[in-house]
Amino acid sequence: MLRLKSALSRVLSSTLIRRFSSQATVCRSFEYLVRTNIYIRYKILLDVNGMVDGPPSHIPVSDRLQRLKMHTFQSRNGPAAFVRAPGLPHWHVTPENKDWTVSLSFAGSTSYIVTKPRLGVVEIISPANDLQSAAPHWIVPLRHFPRGILLAVSVDIVQDLLLVFQEGTDSSQILIHARSLQHPDVGHPSATLSVLHTQAPKPERVDGIQIHKDRVAWSLSYDRGQSHDIEVWDWRSGVLLWRTRFHAQISFALLDESHIVAGCRGWNELRVYHVAVEATSVGATFTADLVRDQYIRLRLPAGSTLARIQESSIPNAPPDVPFWPNPSLRMIAVCFDDSPATSRKTHFPAGLLIPYDTLRSILASRISGAHVHWDAWGPRNSLLLYVPSLLRHLDRSFVNSYAFGSRLAVPLPHHSWTPGGIAVIDINPYAARYSHNPHLRGTWQAEKPRYLGMQRYFATESAALPHVIHHVGAQGVHGSGIVAADPYGFTTVSATTQHNFGYPTKGIKSYSVHTAVVTIQRY
Repeated sequence: MLRLKSALSRVLSSTLIRRFSSQATVCRSFEYLVRTNIYIRYKILLDVNGMVDGPPSHIPVSDRLQRLKMHTFQSRNGPAAFVRAPGLPHWHVTPENKDWTVSLSFAGSTSYIVTKPRLGVVEIISPANDLQSAAPHWIVPLRHFPRGILLAVSVDIVQDLLLVFQEGTDSSQILIHARSLQHPDVGHPSATLSVLHTQAPKPERVDGIQIHKDRVAWSLSYDRGQSHDIEVWDWRSGVLLWRTRFHAQISFALLDESHIVAGCRGWNELRVYHVAVEATSVGATFTADLVRDQYIRLRLPAGSTLARIQESSIPNAPPDVPFWPNPSLRMIAVCFDDSPATSRKTHFPAGLLIPYDTLRSILASRISGAHVHWDAWGPRNSLLLYVPSLLRHLDRSFVNSYAFGSRLAVPLPHHSWTPGGIAVIDINPYAARYSHNPHLRGTWQAEKPRYLGMQRYFATESAALPHVIHHVGAQGVHGSGIVAADPYGFTTVSATTQHNFGYPTKGIKSYSVHTAVVTIQRY
């Protein structure tokens, strides 16, 4: 110790006092700037929350900072900070409405589609798109689409885009109407063709519809579910860009304008496909050979088998929102099938979260056709989620969980030794750093952070990828237990019925932090 002090003394004595003085002055100036400059504080807090500044608007930076402070404080202070958004459809099932169904729509944000066949309408809800407004919704009369059986509906709120899928008069054809959401009786003004045509031998289902800018992708099922095609279109030009066929149950997520990640149930790998830019002519039905595949194969952990890849929305901020989840921090959520139980294992792999940056780095460094072993990409660049062996049914919750931005909301079972409620898993690295900072935690978080117990629950304590897990209690998951992360909270969806005081119920319940429904109080 004496030698160390002596060495430090010699180093300090050889350094000019003036240099130390100037460095101290710079540090004090920087500290003062960070503490007092509103814009710098706002940008720092945006990073902490995994957000970016919203589109240019009349909202001053000072007001945005106050809203972001409130959002930061309340979203980290447990169940009392989350409230039920009013006005969303949730109903007792009766003979008159038993055919109503709820589905999710993936675009710049996640919307919710309530189809009411007997009433001849589709109701579209987009909760939590604004911190202080009620959830916007639209009613679309089905009389505007008289040609055939309704197969699916998808929307992109920011682009005012409504896509309606119908069976054509020919059973081997599907019609896709590109309409204005605000004026569903007319074609979308940016669409070259108001109706797209695609062909498949007696298609049975349209699934996985995802919209990103001028791209829209979906899967078609036929041959009694034995064959599946994925198609990627440019909805503005009416051009089919890419199509490939699978002979097993397929799921996929749109990564960006040029890539998708896909996989069949039972595989031990993911495939990242490049969407061909060479397009067919406008309005082509593409009945010829399918596109030659170009893809990279990513191996999954040994012993795991793919259940499905969750659809995802790529964040795109609507006008007049103060801040919005950062699209560069988005993730792909992957669900695994049940693993065989053994007495030696306390946890089993149930899900995998892959940051978009991880996939982008792989695409930049690997050539098409490459096989990438799990050890070369997964352990350090993704988050493997486990479930306790005594609660192996929990992994089915991942199949009903949908991410937005850097967050995934997962329903937890209510058990004698499990908490119930919702776990919000955030892979924003700044959020992880923030949650471990005792000074900031003392400033912003009044209660003991719950993520410590949650990390043990999901067995992620030693994970290399920075992350934080918040527990939100009290909010029950209803029906089938679908939970989707939203920009400022999460939404639960009853796609199947359950009995509530003797009555089966369906519907949507959206939860946001208090800033979504009350006036901001300055402090």
